[in-house]
Amino acid sequence: MVVVVVVGVVVVVVVVVVVVVVVVVVLVVHVVVVKAAAAIMVVAVVEAETAIVAVVMVVAIVVDVVVVIVINVRLE
Repeated sequence: MVVVVVVGVVVVVVVVVVVVVVVVVVLVVHVVVVKAAAAIMVVAVVEAETAIVAVVMVVAIVVDVVVVIVINVRLE
């Protein structure tokens, strides 16, 4: 039982780290693209990357919920 909880915590931590890394990469790419892009393109880039970050966050939340459900089922 303790092992399942520890594995669950590790999985959640890994998911959070992956999300943080993805967000940082997206932000770095965003800064590079904005500096390189024309002013007209910046708006489109910002909107696209905001959507990407939103999708990444939703995926992370879904994964967390699934992990918690799996842990609860295993504990029962």
